This record gives sequence, structure tokens and C-alpha cells, in this order.
Amino acid sequence: MALAEKLWEAVSQALLVNGDATGVVTVASTAGFYSGQLVEVSGTALATLQLKVLEVLSATQMRLGAVAQSYEGSGTSLASYTVAASAVVVAKRQPKTFIGNDEVIASVYEAQPVTALRVFPTGPDASFQFLKASNSSVTAGNASVTQAFTVGTLTSDAKILSCFNSLNQPVGVSLNGRQIMELESSERITYDLAANGSQINASTTIGVWNISATSTSGSIRFSVVG
Repeated sequence: MALAEKLWEAVSQALLVNGDATGVVTVASTAGFYSGQLVEVSGTALATLQLKVLEVLSATQMRLGAVAQSYEGSGTSLASYTVAASAVVVAKRQPKTFIGNDEVIASVYEAQPVTALRVFPTGPDASFQFLKASNSSVTAGNASVTQAFTVGTLTSDAKILSCFNSLNQPVGVSLNGRQIMELESSERITYDLAANGSQINASTTIGVWNISATSTSGSIRFSVVG
């Protein structure tokens, strides 16, 4: 295993809001901070505190506490560590905190009726990377009826298309008039656009049609991922 895979890289962030009595700090980004990571909090004319990350709350907030503290409850009061005192939180390069295989599986396993490991595309701040999600209602009496819609404005071309059919009939899906998949009732398919020479952008039209030629209604959900 490479050294970089064993270590958390050093990261430093200035507090954007005064620290609070429960150990919560607000920074520009919590990317690079992880639960269990050792950190130092300091400020002008203030003692440097040796703490650990108890919980990463969001893309901009985390809770800090004593190194020996459990991960439950409030953290260490940081009310004295203010923006005016140029307070900062720093994590030096250090070995990662590893968890066992059983804990990893438990954290990503989705029980019945899914019975599968969850996989979500996320950024370094844990934000979901779904660029656009659209719903299309389908009511069709024969296979020639097509309801189409444009995906909408995307920040970049999407690479993955995920479709879920909640109808009680199979449907077909096309991109700009070219069929790419068929979905049975309650089926979800993830389609690798790049691997199949396709792309989705603001000018793409997704088409949906009723394969069985039996009148039905319901919804098809599409998610595109960059």
C-alpha cells in the first residue's frame, strides 16, 4: 500500500464564525477532515488546544472534542476561539483511522427489499454529485406514443444516466431518438454514457415509450451524474 493511502494529508482552515460552546466550528470547507482525526485549534493570544474531530456535520461544519472523549455528546467549548482572534483549526499529516471490514459493510448495506451495497457519487465535502433529476409521466395506449422532454441546464456533460421505471408496464428509453435501454416494471438501470459513445447536455432530449402497447400511467425517474 502506498504511503499516501495510509495517511491523511495536512489541512488547515480558518474559522468563519466564532466557535461555540459545543465544539462546533464553521469553516470554508470540511474537505480533508475526518472523524477521529487529531487537530489543533489556535488563535491570537489563545492556548493551542489538542483535540480530535468528533463528527463532520456538513460541508462547512464539524464538531471537535477532547482526544479521549467518546463520539457522543457535546464537544469542547471553543467560544473563546473567534474570528477576531484569527482562530484556525489545523490537522497535521497523520495515519488514518481504520475501521474493520464488518463496519464498512454495515455502513453501506441496504437491507430488504434492496439487499445491495449502496453506491453514491460524492464530492470531497460529501455532497451528492447528481447534476439533474427529472420526472416524466407516461400515459400511452400504443408503442408509437412517445413523451419526450429536455433534461435542462447542466453544469457539464453527464457521464452516467440512471433510470427507474415505477410503471406496471415495461418502457423504452431513447436519447435524441436513439434507443438505449428497455426497463421492466420496477427496474432500475444505470447506463454508462461515455462507454457507449453517448452524452447528455442541455440540448439532449430523452424519449420514453410504452413497449407493451397497453394503456398505463405512472412515472419514470432519471438522474444524471457528472
